[in-house]
Amino acid sequence: MAIETLYIARHSLAEDHHPQHPGIDEERRLTAEGVEVAAQVFHAMNTLGFRPDQVWSSPLTRTHQTAEIARVQFGIRHPLESVDGLAPHGAPLLVMERLMATDAKSVMVVGHDPGVGDLLGQLVTKGPLIQRFERAGVAAVQVYALGGRLRGELLFYAPPSLFGVL
Repeated sequence: MAIETLYIARHSLAEDHHPQHPGIDEERRLTAEGVEVAAQVFHAMNTLGFRPDQVWSSPLTRTHQTAEIARVQFGIRHPLESVDGLAPHGAPLLVMERLMATDAKSVMVVGHDPGVGDLLGQLVTKGPLIQRFERAGVAAVQVYALGGRLRGELLFYAPPSLFGVL
């Protein structure tokens, strides 16, 4: 297992519905403000030295957009990976299994609420986490294997306001 640090992010601010596809949640895009907020959050993280090697995303449009902004801000060349377990009502344990198999030392995953909180909870408390992730919020977890499972210690949770955004 190579993974040492996991960054867990919730997608940035998105439109309420896609104008050409009303009612189709998968197609919702980031708003202009959401693009700017994500860029500022990831730029601040990069400036502070928090840089993932890879970025993984839910297959939905708004998370892909958020993840692509992260790739640009962090200067990551590795292609964006789509992970079904990060989709709404995804499976945190499947994401954790994939993290156990990666050769990357640090990964950022971009998903949805409550899934990102569930993933964080499984890592640090073995159960659900009460904390809700704000849109464009990020947590950092130092991860390790224990008894064949991925466990972690929360390093920080940062809503966008902590980076001076929103």
